[in-house]
Amino acid sequence: GGGGGRAAPGTLPWFNDAFFPHLTNGTVGTFDACPTVFDNSRGVFCNADGQVTHVELDHSALGGTLPSALGFLTALVELDLDNSGLHGTLPTELGALAQLTQLRLLDNRISGTLPSELGLLTQLRYLSMTSNELSGTLPSELAGWGASVRNVFMSNNAIGGTLPPQLSALVLIDRFVLSNNASSSSSSSSSSNSS
Repeated sequence: GGGGGRAAPGTLPWFNDAFFPHLTNGTVGTFDACPTVFDNSRGVFCNADGQVTHVELDHSALGGTLPSALGFLTALVELDLDNSGLHGTLPTELGALAQLTQLRLLDNRISGTLPSELGLLTQLRYLSMTSNELSGTLPSELAGWGASVRNVFMSNNAIGGTLPPQLSALVLIDRFVLSNNASSSSSSSSSSNSS
């Protein structure tokens, strides 16, 4: 992450479910509000068409929960909310982010299970959810990442169970780190595969 200045707590009133749908449902046209509603120096970046492509609000003290309406940001490539004081569960709507290559949620208080819809992120290359309060087991649907994912970090959670055999489909993965979890197969593994 790291896209310029950081937002101070309370300066992001748009980061909620009520706002995000307005970016796509025609209320403000075809994303034409993006350059004016968002200040790029605050960590939200748009493409030439005005679509949000990067949300880099790590270390921003956002607080609150991840809005399900993030799923409306279908051009999103990177979501970096490391160490942002987030809690609650991961919205299943994250599975709608078909262009997402990086999902960074390190060091928050996100709880619950990983939604199986994360397996729909077929462009995902990097996932970091280390040091949260995630529990349950890894869904077999994560095999949907196929050959795209390279690095997965989920240490220091309460994820249990064994690795689903379907995850052998992650053929080009370099690192899949699950240390310090409740899993009977918690481990840190690296592969010598190259890109």
